[in-house]
Amino acid sequence: MDLRKVKLEGMTKTQLDSLIKKAETQKKQIRRGRKPAEKSVNANTPGIKRIADSINKVAVKEGVSKQEVLEAVAKRMRLRMTAKRGAAKTGGTRAKVAPKYQHPKDPSLTWTGRGKRPVWLREELENGAKLESFLIS
Repeated sequence: MDLRKVKLEGMTKTQLDSLIKKAETQKKQIRRGRKPAEKSVNANTPGIKRIADSINKVAVKEGVSKQEVLEAVAKRMRLRMTAKRGAAKTGGTRAKVAPKYQHPKDPSLTWTGRGKRPVWLREELENGAKLESFLIS
């Protein structure tokens, strides 16, 4: 929708509410670093067809199957997206943390207090134990 062509004066309350909702959704996507929703693309879109044809020609020329090409492209895209997401989220790797909790009968079972609680700790808590009783002093 081109906002320069939108005539607000002639719109009903329902139409204005709908427009506001769409604008708020787009604003949230931009704030989260995503591109605003674009037109959906399917395999019959002319640009996609040309790209697919080009990939097929190169794959045949190189003696590679289409499946191998698609898997390699998907893997590279996931790696790039993960690297971007991870760098923005954590700023690098987290430092190792000493365990904070330990099983009283089996000292090899420990937990730092970060992430999900381990199964052994969840089972003990379900059986009535207190979290403080597992603290490493």
